[in-house]
Amino acid sequence: MTSPAIVTLADRVLAYYFTDTPPAPRHRTFRPEPETVAAALRALLSLLVPLGLTAVTFLTSLRIADSRWPVLGITLATASAAVGALWYRRHHRHPG
Repeated sequence: MTSPAIVTLADRVLAYYFTDTPPAPRHRTFRPEPETVAAALRALLSLLVPLGLTAVTFLTSLRIADSRWPVLGITLATASAAVGALWYRRHHRHPG
């Protein structure tokens, strides 16, 4: 069984090399697949969670030992671990 992509490619190759007229240009319309959009939104959300918590840390001026850096480190590590744990839970579900 031959895939439609191979048949289309073969038609274009034959038209390009063995006819005097060039093939007509193809007009492509971009339609993103719902799964791709959902994956992009999940990736964006996984980036926004640590960035949002970092912004909250800056806005609230939280400090440990008169320094903001330990709080930022703890915030980024915790947010990244939480996003990673959610990803792991979503992709590695075990029955039972």
